[in-house]
Amino acid sequence: MPRFLNSFIFSACVLGTLLLAGCTSNGVRVPKLPAKSYQPQNVYSLEYIPATMIRVAVLPSYHPEEDPALLQNFDSTINSELSKVQIFELIPIDRAYLKKHFGTSQINSTSNLPASLLARIVRDYQAQGVLFTDVTEYHHYKPIRVGLRSKLVDLRDGELIWVFDDVFDSAQPNVSAAARRYSRQVFTDRFPLDSADSMLQSPQRFSRYVFHEAFETMPSR
Repeated sequence: MPRFLNSFIFSACVLGTLLLAGCTSNGVRVPKLPAKSYQPQNVYSLEYIPATMIRVAVLPSYHPEEDPALLQNFDSTINSELSKVQIFELIPIDRAYLKKHFGTSQINSTSNLPASLLARIVRDYQAQGVLFTDVTEYHHYKPIRVGLRSKLVDLRDGELIWVFDDVFDSAQPNVSAAARRYSRQVFTDRFPLDSADSMLQSPQRFSRYVFHEAFETMPSR
C-alpha cells in the first residue's frame, strides 16, 4: 500500500477517535457528557422581579447541624453565587445580628418567624426583599447529596416572589452530568488537567454547583 495512503488512513482514524471521545486544547481527553441534564422541577416563580425590589437582605443559611465551619462555607457560597445573578443589590445579614436581636444565629424558612424580623430588616437595612436559604440535607460522602430550599419574599406585603425546593443527588445521571458540565465551565482555567469527575467527589464544589443551579431559576427583571 502506498505510504501516503497509510498516512491518510492513520490521520482519519485519529480524527475519528478525537471526535468521538472529545478533547481539550491541551490534548487531555474529555469524555462526552450525556445530552440529558438536570431540569428543576419544584420551583415557584413570578415572571419578573418587582421593579420596586432593589435591595435584598440575604439571611444566613439554615442547617439543623450548627457546625460553624460548614455554615460559614454555605454562607460564602450563597453570596458568591447570588452575586453572579445580578438582579438586585445584596445585603448579607450576619449571624451576630440575628443572635443579638432574635436570640438565634439561623432561621428556618418553614418555622414561625420572630415577630419583628421582617419589620426590623426593613428599618435597619432599607431592604425591599429578603432571601431565606435552608440546606435541608447534606451528605458529604460519595455519592454527595445536597437538599436546598430557598425563598425570596417581598417585604412590603409578604408575597412569595420565588421558591426553590429540591434535592441534588450526585448518583443520579442527570444531576452528575449537569454538575460535571458546570465544572468544565467554571474550573477549566484553574485546573486544566483536572477531571470534571472531581466535582462529584468534592462536597464544597458540588454545593457550589447546587446553589448556582438553584439561583439560575430566579425570575429576571
